[in-house]
Amino acid sequence: MDDATTKDIWVFGDLRNERLFGFSLNVLAKARELSRSVGGKTAVVIFGPSDDEQEEISTQSSHIPVRIAEKEYVAHGADKVYVIENGDVIMPGSEIYARSLADLVRERLPMLVLFALTDFGREMAAMTARISNAGLIADCVDLRIEENGIKGVCPAWGGEIVAEIGFSDYHGTGFATVQPNVFSPVEVPGQPGDIERIQSKHVDEIRGLKLLDRSPEPAERRMLEDATVVVVGGAGLGSSDGFGMVRELAGALGGEVGATRPPVLQHWVEEERMIGQTGKTVKPDLLFSIGTSGAMQYTAGIMKSKTIVAINRDPNASIFEVADLGIVADAKTFMPLLTARAKQTVMRKLADVLTDDKVVQTGEDGFGAKIEKLRKGQGWSRESLAEATGQTPEFIA
Repeated sequence: MDDATTKDIWVFGDLRNERLFGFSLNVLAKARELSRSVGGKTAVVIFGPSDDEQEEISTQSSHIPVRIAEKEYVAHGADKVYVIENGDVIMPGSEIYARSLADLVRERLPMLVLFALTDFGREMAAMTARISNAGLIADCVDLRIEENGIKGVCPAWGGEIVAEIGFSDYHGTGFATVQPNVFSPVEVPGQPGDIERIQSKHVDEIRGLKLLDRSPEPAERRMLEDATVVVVGGAGLGSSDGFGMVRELAGALGGEVGATRPPVLQHWVEEERMIGQTGKTVKPDLLFSIGTSGAMQYTAGIMKSKTIVAINRDPNASIFEVADLGIVADAKTFMPLLTARAKQTVMRKLADVLTDDKVVQTGEDGFGAKIEKLRKGQGWSRESLAEATGQTPEFIA
């Protein structure tokens, strides 16, 4: 960018829930790094209600309160927080948000505006860039500022190659969507940490799509992101039947099933199970990655896992570069053996606990009561224990 803009880097702050708020804190860390490299400031732009509208938005239980968000952004490196207030922006909507943000961009002229790579972030970035008649670099895993401008590092062709993309026109603000899981928040207070409240201009009613209703994501759909054990299957499993081995191992371990993009496109598994840059991010204690190549779009979603075990018959597969333990084997041959051993381990643990004096001395009579106590104490569902032990759910207490 040239002298037509300031050297400030902005981040769009998403307050819809704690996970999305965390994404914006991650992106803020990168924005701070970039702004410091050119002697600029870092700012976060959020949308919130005016004081008399706070009660209405507070009914959205997952929404991060504006006052709390302001303090957290400053504590994590924001030199300034812009709060756009308008009655029309109580319910999140990309059309109104984009128009209001574009107005502020034209007025303050930041060098770059960053958005976390989410569905809403993508939509916001595209609409704001179009309204601003500006360039947009999408799906960045890194960004840097060079003498000849801003460069975005973006995976392409299924992660097989990495492209460096820049803006063709350096006269004006640039926009970019950023993979949030590549970065981690920094606890460095912004200076001076000012809060500026801006009354947005009235936005005419948007024609076209209208929001009819909204509700939190069902708890069962969030189980993948909160799971302590995740088993992920990729294209290397070959078929829907092959992918079934992922479900069997997940059941034996009491874990959740995940997938890369190819199994989703082949309809072996539902889209809600996709992990990666355009899917979900997981952080289990143990993750099995089976038949996955290790493309950057996928690994971006698993890097917070404590232990990664990769199984692939190609010894040169990229997945082994991020795995803690790599097994070079044909999944179709190895998986049945692994699943059988996992089931044996569960049964052995079951027997050990049942014969433990503490369980025997509970005063509860009957084998079924002990099984039920064990199951609940270990956090096993009736279905997962049944699958792990090869029994029917009716058999399990």
